[in-house]
Amino acid sequence: MTNARESSPSGGLSTPPSVWKRIRWVSLCAFGMVLVALVVAIIRVNGAIGEIRRSGGVVTLSWSLPGMEGSPPPNWAFPAASSVVSVDLTGHQDVLSLVEALCQLPSLAELTLDRSNASDDDIERLLRTHHDIEHLSVRDVTLTGKAFTRETALPNLKYLWLSGTDITSECREWVLSSPRLIMLDLVGSRLPRLESKDISTLTKINRLSLDGFQIDPSFIATCLEFQNIESLSCINCSTVPSEDRPAIARPLGKPPAALNTTLHRVSVAGTRGALAQVLEPLQYAANLYDLGIDGCVIDASVIEAIQPLAKLKQLTLSESTVDDAGISELSCLGNLQYLDISRSRAGNLGLDFLTRTQALRVFTAAGCQIRQDGFARIGQLSHLEALDLSGSNLSDDVAPMAIRSPNLSSLRARGTAISSITAVQLLALPKIRTADLHHTNVDQTILPAIRSSRTIEDIDLTATSIKRRDTASITQGRIINVKVDD
Repeated sequence: MTNARESSPSGGLSTPPSVWKRIRWVSLCAFGMVLVALVVAIIRVNGAIGEIRRSGGVVTLSWSLPGMEGSPPPNWAFPAASSVVSVDLTGHQDVLSLVEALCQLPSLAELTLDRSNASDDDIERLLRTHHDIEHLSVRDVTLTGKAFTRETALPNLKYLWLSGTDITSECREWVLSSPRLIMLDLVGSRLPRLESKDISTLTKINRLSLDGFQIDPSFIATCLEFQNIESLSCINCSTVPSEDRPAIARPLGKPPAALNTTLHRVSVAGTRGALAQVLEPLQYAANLYDLGIDGCVIDASVIEAIQPLAKLKQLTLSESTVDDAGISELSCLGNLQYLDISRSRAGNLGLDFLTRTQALRVFTAAGCQIRQDGFARIGQLSHLEALDLSGSNLSDDVAPMAIRSPNLSSLRARGTAISSITAVQLLALPKIRTADLHHTNVDQTILPAIRSSRTIEDIDLTATSIKRRDTASITQGRIINVKVDD
């Protein structure tokens, strides 16, 4: 057998030429990679980097490196494409330097200017040039709205994001006169009032998101007439009486010409005013399964508006004024799988309805003051998979009553008085994977139970007496995420 190393004349060992070639090749590759990285770094300091991606007939130009400024590099050019072009200038702080080149593009279907320094003049020129834009996003851009006029109308616009802009009611007509609009996001914009008549032309709308608007009570009733709408969000809105329409589009008991079968999600979180009148038409949404009314004033009339929603699977009532009397009236929601009453006024006798909702999989009662009989009712939910009792009065005395479901895989008990006694019992559950025990009374006696558990994957022990040095042996040979303080 030939030895790979040969003796040198001096009696030492020499390296064969083939090995030297490999060493030189690796060195050159490494030097080239360093050189490329250096060039990229220099360009990033002196100006933005453009990236062109081609997929089929679509050309995408991305100039969205955060914090990048300046004009394009001298040897860089926009693609001379005859196909659809998508331009992303997210975070760019010198849009003016690119406007001329953008106007030379043969077509432009998607334009994203989020968090850039684009001005009204920049946007007006781009919209006047490219009437074929279908996707426009100018989130968190300082604008006055003068760019949105009849001359800059986009007849093919389908997706529009204007959240966080300073546009005023002057561009209302431009926003609401797009017959093909599918998605509209006005969250955080300054259009102060939106009535049912304003959105009546958006018949193809699929997702509508508002925040801080004034809406009339028949707003949702009008949205139900849109046979493509799937998601409606009216967060932190207030209801005002309509000037030319009744408070409720249709009186109770009189069904519409056709039930809406497409609307699945509605959120009116934080909405103030005639909430019951706003929600009442939802009984005609045949497939509504997700309703969020967190942060609202919930009285008997609101509960009455919720009761007909028999197909509801997810209900969020957190930080609302709902109490035990209101919760107890929801036993008719037999398909409910997710319920959040955290930081509300409910939490004890009202939980009696839980025993009649055996479909419940996720229950959140963080910050609720639950007594012994309430914990016992939680323990009767045999199909419960996730339970959040953070900030409640959960203790070692009542925990065995509540933490009983054999299907429980996640427990959040942050800021409660439970100790390692309860934690050990929790880790013995056959399907437990996640446990949040932040700021509880657990100590080092829980470590053997963690080590022997075959199911636990993620456990939070921060703000307890357990430190990182105590958990060194737990993760050896296992894929488990243990969060502890140093």
